Amino acid sequence: MRIVTTPNFCKVCLEGLWLSLLKRIDLIDGLTESCIRNTGTQWSKALNLDLIALAHLRETDSFGPSNEAYSITWKKDGKVLDIFQDQTYISLPDTEAVGKYSVHVQFHTDEVRLDREGYLTSEREYEITSSC
Repeated sequence: MRIVTTPNFCKVCLEGLWLSLLKRIDLIDGLTESCIRNTGTQWSKALNLDLIALAHLRETDSFGPSNEAYSITWKKDGKVLDIFQDQTYISLPDTEAVGKYSVHVQFHTDEVRLDREGYLTSEREYEITSSC
């Protein structure tokens, strides 16, 4: 355990704290769709993924370890979209955008060695039903 008068947790307590906090939240805050005008009359559909502020999304580097990272995988109609790996924003030509999308997010930190319950992962599905 740790001494309560110091701000440092032991490794076991720190891992327990991460798991305890992450089981109560979803890593994905939201997923929104929008239309973006490219040039002239060409449009694109965009999906914007909002994640909780961990890893590179933290406002300040003074908190949290530098070994945090998100990995993000996008799929359209079950097929992985490799070009959007680890991106929180994707944009597709309007004519190709209709379909079912899913996004898989995994949070990585050395402070959690084992995530049996899947608290460090989150998934969301979204369907684009019409063009811009």
